[in-house]
Amino acid sequence: MVNKTKIYKKGFLGFIASSLLLIMFISCQIDGNKQVSNESVTEKLTTVDVSVSNSTYDGVDIGQPVLVNTLSGTSHLFILGSDKALWVKYFDGYNWTAWKSLGGNWTSAPSAILMPNGTISVYVRGTDNAIWNSSYNGSVCDNWSSLEGSWTSSPAAILMSDGTISVYVRGTDNAIWVKESNRRGWGRWASLGGSFASAPAAVSMSDGTTNIYAVATDNALWTNRNNGHKWGGWSSIGGNWTSAPSVCLGTPGKPGKPVDGTWSIYVRGTDSTIWSRNITSTTVKGKTTINYEAWTNLGSESMASTPCVIYNYFRFNYDIYALGSDYMLKCKHSTSIISTGWDLSNWEDIDVVPPIVPVTLTSEEQSVVDAINNFKTALSSNNLANVLPLFAENRRSYYQNEWEDCQSNLHFLSDRMKFIMKPDVGNGYAEVYILPPKEANNEGELYVLDFEQGSDGKWYLLGY
Repeated sequence: MVNKTKIYKKGFLGFIASSLLLIMFISCQIDGNKQVSNESVTEKLTTVDVSVSNSTYDGVDIGQPVLVNTLSGTSHLFILGSDKALWVKYFDGYNWTAWKSLGGNWTSAPSAILMPNGTISVYVRGTDNAIWNSSYNGSVCDNWSSLEGSWTSSPAAILMSDGTISVYVRGTDNAIWVKESNRRGWGRWASLGGSFASAPAAVSMSDGTTNIYAVATDNALWTNRNNGHKWGGWSSIGGNWTSAPSVCLGTPGKPGKPVDGTWSIYVRGTDSTIWSRNITSTTVKGKTTINYEAWTNLGSESMASTPCVIYNYFRFNYDIYALGSDYMLKCKHSTSIISTGWDLSNWEDIDVVPPIVPVTLTSEEQSVVDAINNFKTALSSNNLANVLPLFAENRRSYYQNEWEDCQSNLHFLSDRMKFIMKPDVGNGYAEVYILPPKEANNEGELYVLDFEQGSDGKWYLLGY
């Protein structure tokens, strides 16, 4: 749990001005009173790396979630952090743990599959553009091995009923490629052709059939089916999509566990919301027919990533996770009570992407970040004359008199100023929450900086 703390020095009344702020960026309702929950502050706000100036990340799949559910009801949520390390969060059936870094330097979202021995096989693209594989035992990922090649998307790995592992990925020629592992080891990469703009997604049935999907260069969703012996070729199922697809065995909205011949696909539309489609296959006298239901929108909230969907054998429903446009990881749970399978109300916030997520700021927000950078630089000089002009005018005499007493606290905050949250700006005031550094344990404290905008348009520190 993260606690929100303000350090109030004696005689300090300047924080009264913070009551004039706009409604907080995110708050929660507690006992009928609007306030910021201690437990939910870091789950509600977007973090910003102040060393990045008005920037977005450099194109890798930051924050795209991959979920693995076990039969006992536990879950492992993997993502690529903004430090390009692999991160995991564990759900014990009741609560989520804090994020844990598994290290590495990766360039794609991961793919993960639960193995019969209870370990999780993880696949991700390295800085050499090859796909790398490791086994996660619930504690560490070690003994990484390369599957070789040079690829342009995140991988999609599936476990077949006969124990074969198939890994799909987009090549430098924009075609989809596959590599398979069985008891004899890994085979060679093989091209499935096509010209695609997204990573692939795949699902397999117990009879050995496989369906793969990817968004092509025409922005439509295309599919290819293997009947257990050979591939049938690519065909378009249309649409205009803005993310890679995700595919899951089973169809939400239908009671019971997933069964062979039923699956569902998920993808982000041009409206940035997530859409889903249930699919069934029927075979009569050796001829298989694929039946597509209508597309269903999963709510009006904008998403920034490919969704991840998986059946939860403990709760007997489906879980869908995606990265929100506010860089919060979000989820929904299906219900068979609703014909579409999904509650179309708001997505539930899970957590902020670790350790920090650079985002594009408005010019006003960026000016607050610039003020923090200037304050941090001035503070490093240990010279009151450099620091004092950066405080609000009505606070300078106080800090001048209390300089020695305040120095240790200010340096303490300065060490944490790399881990700030997106400024909340309004009516000439701003509040900025500071996260604990990523080395801190989960019991770290959350600090607040209060700023006032001067007549010159610049931001000055009221207090902390």
